[in-house]
Amino acid sequence: MERLRERCILGREVVISKLLGAGANGRVYLAAPVSQSDESNQFSYPPHFVVKVMQKDLFPAGHLETILKEINAVRVLKHPFIVSYVGAWVEAGGGEHDGSVCLAMKYCDGGDLHDLILEYKKRDEYVPNDLVMMVMLQIFSALNHGHAHHIIHRDIKPANLFLVRGESGCGGVARALVGDYGLARPVERTVELAKTRVGTPCYCSPEIVAGEAYTTKTDIFSAGVTFF
Repeated sequence: MERLRERCILGREVVISKLLGAGANGRVYLAAPVSQSDESNQFSYPPHFVVKVMQKDLFPAGHLETILKEINAVRVLKHPFIVSYVGAWVEAGGGEHDGSVCLAMKYCDGGDLHDLILEYKKRDEYVPNDLVMMVMLQIFSALNHGHAHHIIHRDIKPANLFLVRGESGCGGVARALVGDYGLARPVERTVELAKTRVGTPCYCSPEIVAGEAYTTKTDIFSAGVTFF
């Protein structure tokens, strides 16, 4: 598993503008490059992206390995319906984020599917069928790509399916993307089964709930529950 290099990025190459969310795994900020055209930049930055900042000294035992698995998973998975990887590093520029593990990913301006469902629910409406179908086909395409690379996501749910706004799609949504590979597990090419109890209970497959061995099909089950 590839280790992370120490780099001076935050405040030099990248400016974080606002906090988008916080949880047990760290904080997520909206970010932008100081200059996209600077040839000395250590990564190729889009105009806007998000940076997940995780303080190493707050990690529970073994958590750094989990984060490295997520980073290595998203590095490998390049697909139009998977949130794109920008870069990852250990911040070494001093200040409040010094020593933190940072993961930069594409910014999805449409929020997540969970928020979209709540929007329609507040209006006492269902998500339109054509939008559901579009999102479903895109998410299954992304999962198929991940499974072809022997990676099980293991936590498919509405809050981990991100949306990009646009005129070309349905209901103002142009694309849906699978994100948050924090629980992803690489499966060896010669081994089809995994057996670690993870995920979100309401969306878990029966095999995970029972603590039994499972395959890539567990993601298909969770996606099916999501779209049901």
